[in-house]
Amino acid sequence: MTGTDLAMVAALYFAAAAQPSPATLGLLAESVSSGRRPGLAFWAGLWTGSVIWSLAAAFGLGAFMLAHPDFAHAARILGGAYLLWLAWRAARNAAFGRPQPDAGGPPRAASLRMAYGRGLALQMSNASSALFWAALFSVVVSPELPAQEILQPLVMCAGFGIIRFGGLALLFTTARALRIWARAARPLEGGVAALFAAAGIALIAQR
Repeated sequence: MTGTDLAMVAALYFAAAAQPSPATLGLLAESVSSGRRPGLAFWAGLWTGSVIWSLAAAFGLGAFMLAHPDFAHAARILGGAYLLWLAWRAARNAAFGRPQPDAGGPPRAASLRMAYGRGLALQMSNASSALFWAALFSVVVSPELPAQEILQPLVMCAGFGIIRFGGLALLFTTARALRIWARAARPLEGGVAALFAAAGIALIAQR
């Protein structure tokens, strides 16, 4: 691919990344409520999901979704249902409080695996992410390119994802962010619940 093509891919990626997303909300809630290591595990799950969607788009799933709107709508319904479940979970935490991370030691491996799984499930349920990669490969990246040239934008965007999600996980677990969350955890959980619910309903209703 030419430098111009890669610059276009980068511009599209950052334009999409600048929009508020369920992934960002989930990472915020996980990081500030559970701590840095679970937040980073959740980030790793999000990043893995992004890589899976990008590879799927590169190998034709994106074009299939664009050509079969009923399949894409079904994926959006599943993703929206998962977002509504996350909204219920956040609303429950707002009403009854969320268990605090154990201050007596580092998170157990099982809890980190669960955080990773939640991040992966959230990103894999995000039909908007799938459609973004589908559109990217339909508009910018030709399937007729050699495999090594198709891998160039994938590797570049994977690197951007490390910086994007990893940076947010570190930002959300700074001492200042944790103090803000400790003072207003329940109202903030309520706001996260409302945003998840709105995103889920919008995803289900989208055609």
